Amino acid sequence: MTRRASALLLTLMAAGWSISALPAGEGDARPLPHIPTPEERQIIRRSGDPARLEALAQAMAATPLIPNAAIDVEHYTINLAVSQQPANRVDGSVRIQARVRSSSLTTLDLDLYDNMGIVMITTGSTPLSWTRGGNRLHVTLDRAYTAGELIDVTIAYGGTPATNGLSGSAFTFKTHNAGLSPIISSLSEPTYAPVWWPCVDDPADKAIVDMNLTVPGNLVGVSNGRLVATVANGNGTTTYQWRSSYPISTYLVSVAISNYVTLSDDYFPASGGPPMPIRHWVYPEN
Repeated sequence: MTRRASALLLTLMAAGWSISALPAGEGDARPLPHIPTPEERQIIRRSGDPARLEALAQAMAATPLIPNAAIDVEHYTINLAVSQQPANRVDGSVRIQARVRSSSLTTLDLDLYDNMGIVMITTGSTPLSWTRGGNRLHVTLDRAYTAGELIDVTIAYGGTPATNGLSGSAFTFKTHNAGLSPIISSLSEPTYAPVWWPCVDDPADKAIVDMNLTVPGNLVGVSNGRLVATVANGNGTTTYQWRSSYPISTYLVSVAISNYVTLSDDYFPASGGPPMPIRHWVYPEN
């Protein structure tokens, strides 16, 4: 039985459950995030007992998702400009708003590949100093922050993303339609988000993400969440503003840029309620 399954079993027992066994698996020495596996969630769903489900929810809510973390990131605001000429680059800024969980914090540790240049780091109008190495960025904060306080830091940066990730696809510049049309895209699973943007690259530390994606005017920029605005910048580029409503892991933050056309559909819940829009961004030749 994994540490995660063992902890969940203890929680279920405390909530009045009687279960003979939970799924067995490999040992796991990492810090326990207390998030049920799909198999464990099935056990919970099959119970159908509202009182026990509520007791379990309260027990899990009282347990930090990231027990040993110094901060909990709440919000990323990513301003990203992507260009192919004269070089395949990403340039922009990432605003990180994080809640302090340790007793005192003077340094913010982030993940960003060393080949990506730092332009400046600020909190408000105050510039901050930093050091880096081993694809880690260490930001010296303007003061000591205590538990419960919010850190608000913006990192301006840029560069050509390294060829890393699954089949070198963490961030790629390619073509489709027999080489006639560009396709720029990210694939950050499992730990390659820092190839192209600074973050706390821990899948347990989920956050709300806003993406302002600026691309050449003949292309379309797609990201997570809902497209809330499209802004023509007057300089041959267009900014696509995407907003998410639910916290997600850093490796799921993605961009896809090409000469897409849009197919629209809607999902209508069987139980009623408002429809959910579904937008398919596809190549024109398809």
